Amino acid sequence: WGEPLDRTAEQIARVHAAAAAAGWPALAREQADAHAVVWERGDVELDGDDEMQQALRHALFQVVQASARVEGVGVRAKGLTGTGYAGHAFWDSDTFVLPVLDHVLPDAAAAHLRWRHATLPHACERAAELGLPGAAFPWRTISGRESSGYWPAGTAAFHVASAVALAAVRHVAATHDDELARDVAVDLAVQTARLWAGRGHHTAAGFRIDGVTGPDEYLARGRVCGPARGARRAGG
Repeated sequence: WGEPLDRTAEQIARVHAAAAAAGWPALAREQADAHAVVWERGDVELDGDDEMQQALRHALFQVVQASARVEGVGVRAKGLTGTGYAGHAFWDSDTFVLPVLDHVLPDAAAAHLRWRHATLPHACERAAELGLPGAAFPWRTISGRESSGYWPAGTAAFHVASAVALAAVRHVAATHDDELARDVAVDLAVQTARLWAGRGHHTAAGFRIDGVTGPDEYLARGRVCGPARGARRAGG
């Protein structure tokens, strides 16, 4: 841990020095300008309910606070400094947070997807361990490796790969970022398709993926469900 902590300390010192050199008025102006862009892109105005209006804006502010600077690490549950999930990243970020960032803070969404792409070797290694092609993205992770010790809410949650691939496709559709499409989205989508091809099987009724945990993870506490198709979910 010594060397990474030393590098972190050096980075902190550089940031503090730059902030001191800029001065408070310049920092406040920079912050206000950054938030002005957020409100212009993503503010939702609600007439007749001031409390709900404040709640909507507070929610958007919290999303931006947790996501604005995620270069190299991705969007983490409760942010990088939150203690609730110990700095882990979950598929919830790809499914629920990135669709907002695509329109409000697209650079942060792109940074998250590039982080996912950087962890692709770990996801491919995990799939290989399971005897599968493609990439099995982790349910919860810090480094890109699966960190969940609970099979039904971890490895059996194969929907995570779809969440990652779909997030990439949505981002490209929203931003028309051809570079990210070429360098990131194609790999994420192709490796997910390979996983599904290896994990599922064809029947007379259609393509089935059996023995998985669906996105409704609360029901995974009991048992892992059967076919993952239609409206059938964990425990269903």
